[in-house]
Amino acid sequence: IPTIDEDDALLLAETFARFDREEAIDGVPDGFIPITGEEIEEYLQQNPTSILYFWREDCPPCQTMKETLESLLADGTIPNNVGTAAIYGPNCVPRLRERYQVNLEPTILFTKNGNVETRHIGKTYAEVLRDEIDSIMQ
Repeated sequence: IPTIDEDDALLLAETFARFDREEAIDGVPDGFIPITGEEIEEYLQQNPTSILYFWREDCPPCQTMKETLESLLADGTIPNNVGTAAIYGPNCVPRLRERYQVNLEPTILFTKNGNVETRHIGKTYAEVLRDEIDSIMQ
């Protein structure tokens, strides 16, 4: 019988709990973990090099970015050691504005060492995102 350590078990339990929430998750790209605005700081402690994707429903640019991010993850452009999380923006507007200067969706934050390195607002081309991924990996 395979075993997992306590930290992995807690992370797994938190992940399952996220999917039990009633908040929207349809806009979360495949391979991204849905988190809340309150979970961002803890997530960055565990995943200091990350891509944080902020989205909302009924947002054509958000749908385009979702598909682009899924493609970058599927083709290996986003390395396995880069955290990937999606935050439903309307659930935490004041906190996002105050702490992360996120006012509109879609917004993508690229973090390195737990700090925001760059921010892209609106529809962004895959090539630009590839350059940002390369930058946080250096």
